[in-house]
Amino acid sequence: MKKKNWIRIGLPVGLLLLSVVVRAQREGRTQRVQRERSVRANLDTVVKTGFYRIVLPPAFVARCRPDLSDLRIFKPGGEQVPYVLRTGIGDSLNAGWLSLPDPLVRRQDSSNKHSYYRLQYDNAYRIERLSLVISNPVLYKRTVRITAVEDSADAGIADADAANDGPVVCVSIDPNDTAFRIPAIKARTLLIDIANGDNAPLVITRVASAQSGICILTWLQSFTGNGYELEAGENWSSPPDYDLHYFTDSLRRRPFDIGLKSIQVDSTPVLGSAAVKPASPGAGKDGEIRANRRSGLLLWGVVIFILLLLLYVSVKLARAVSQKEKNDRL
Repeated sequence: MKKKNWIRIGLPVGLLLLSVVVRAQREGRTQRVQRERSVRANLDTVVKTGFYRIVLPPAFVARCRPDLSDLRIFKPGGEQVPYVLRTGIGDSLNAGWLSLPDPLVRRQDSSNKHSYYRLQYDNAYRIERLSLVISNPVLYKRTVRITAVEDSADAGIADADAANDGPVVCVSIDPNDTAFRIPAIKARTLLIDIANGDNAPLVITRVASAQSGICILTWLQSFTGNGYELEAGENWSSPPDYDLHYFTDSLRRRPFDIGLKSIQVDSTPVLGSAAVKPASPGAGKDGEIRANRRSGLLLWGVVIFILLLLLYVSVKLARAVSQKEKNDRL
């Protein structure tokens, strides 16, 4: 009787342990994927204390939230540094248009007298200006509708049903006007819909894209040792709220410019993240590997335990059936 009770209790407990371990591993993978989206870059050396302007490179902005609310600057000790975000193209501190890598352009002509051009970028850039290079025909005047679409390898060129942001802008183009601004949109894929009427389709050989030279204005102190770090991509609950914006509108002299060192996308927690606790022995990449190994060993231990338990139950049942058949024959 005790053995039967042990089996009845042990099997559900083993299955429960297995589900807990599998769920923990799934949550761990989700956290790692979220961390892989984080991006950071060390600032160049601060040679003099004062106000500095940091122009955000397109490759860095591509890893940020669309509203750039996840930007943070940290001191070496992890303390946040206040900043003011300047995004207006007409701002005196704006760095002008910054070129983006050209997208891959694919075209599909439809029976509805429209041509669809799918622009595929290598990252989800912040796009604010487009310039179409058209080789043919010589004379044209067309209406162009631009839509941001979901990034899907299975979507067709003219799959407008995949639109996730609706129309970005509708413009009219002619040989003297093929460059235009669009509302800032962060996307990896754009769909250009051109109404041809009874005319030949336009031959677009290149699409040049640009991002406004948005920048960060901040107060930095000069010190020796490791410098400041700019970070984005973490799951901050809300944008920062600093007092610094009260003191930047009346600057009497232009701030110093400071650049970023190589941009790094990490799969591990980065310095200054609100979700990161102080490092402990074994932390970092090696610590994560050891933690993954322990999790894997625990999972296999639970699986082996359940298999042995099932094997034990199967043997007991087989013996009981065999004994029952023997008694029936007698």
